[in-house]
Amino acid sequence: MKAEIESGYFLNQIYRIRQLALYFALFCLLCFMYLDTQRFSEDLLKKVLIIRTIFQVIPILLLMSLAFFQLCSTQHKFWVNGLLALAVTLVGIGHAEILVTAFESGNYFPKVGLVIILFYAGIILAMPLMHSTISSFTIILYASYSYVAAGLAQEEVLSITVFYFAFSACCLFMNMLTSKMYIHNFKLIKQMNQQANTDNLTKLSNRRYFFEKSSYIHDSAMRESKSFAILLVDLDYFKQINDALGHDQGDQVLKQVAHVLQSHCKRPLDMVARFGGDEFVLLFYDTNEAYIQFICQDIIQQIEVISSQLNNQPAKSKLGVSIGIAFNQKNDKYDVKALINIADSALYEVKKNGKNGYQFADKSMFKDAEISSSQLSLA
Repeated sequence: MKAEIESGYFLNQIYRIRQLALYFALFCLLCFMYLDTQRFSEDLLKKVLIIRTIFQVIPILLLMSLAFFQLCSTQHKFWVNGLLALAVTLVGIGHAEILVTAFESGNYFPKVGLVIILFYAGIILAMPLMHSTISSFTIILYASYSYVAAGLAQEEVLSITVFYFAFSACCLFMNMLTSKMYIHNFKLIKQMNQQANTDNLTKLSNRRYFFEKSSYIHDSAMRESKSFAILLVDLDYFKQINDALGHDQGDQVLKQVAHVLQSHCKRPLDMVARFGGDEFVLLFYDTNEAYIQFICQDIIQQIEVISSQLNNQPAKSKLGVSIGIAFNQKNDKYDVKALINIADSALYEVKKNGKNGYQFADKSMFKDAEISSSQLSLA
């Protein structure tokens, strides 16, 4: 089965981009630390390396751990994003601290560092807008205050602050823009995915999607030793009703029947699909025969209610429903297609015996399926 397009897929791509940005940022930080050894005296170098370790190396390692965690799990978003914002803020504060330390010692240090720009471009763009904004303003305010307190010229501090604000504004604007593009594209792809998997009239899953998803449910049942049932549902005399009352009325009947069937699929792994024409298929996971019997009886009763509401339907061709059931026990190894064929045999028996009823497939039907399967394997 091709994976459904979900938000987790797109978030995973963002986390991968963030992880790559972090690897590059770590490389750049190592380059800066090498430059520190070349431009600072031994006493000043110790101070700078302590600041880098506390405010940059540790936060970067934390960010890398969080990025790896988010690749493995999309849960706990609130505190993960909070830690991301805190770690990025510490990196910015670390840059300001190193600049002040170098200035007070009479050494030159670039006021607009590459590391902070990398974090703005690579990390803040991947964080939620609120966290990015808080982190950006915290860094700017802290840096501006530290520069003024250290004695940098006011004109120079103002120039640096304006640059930081302008750069942050660009990053935050791109953050907002990419978020809107992500949401828009996600909605479009989700809509396309839904259209590809949904029957246009009844809004149920279509035949293709049923086989796609049911194969995974089947595999899950095999792993967990769970039983499941396939119900093949066919409307009685639908063609005659459709011809007598018109296609519009026939479409309404199909929609009503679809609603009835869908109402019985309440659990995550239960599903219903339109198989084609007036035929539907249901799958019930981890169930038993008593429950399936109750479901079939309720479906028949509800279809009788729909039938009673139809005016001018042919007297000898009243709407009904026939249901064939193939029950896959815990240790059985029939695939979904084989079970549908078995359910179809049971459905045929219902039709032959007067329609508007249900029947579980008996042992002979399962035995026929085993013979057919062995013949196919030898062919």
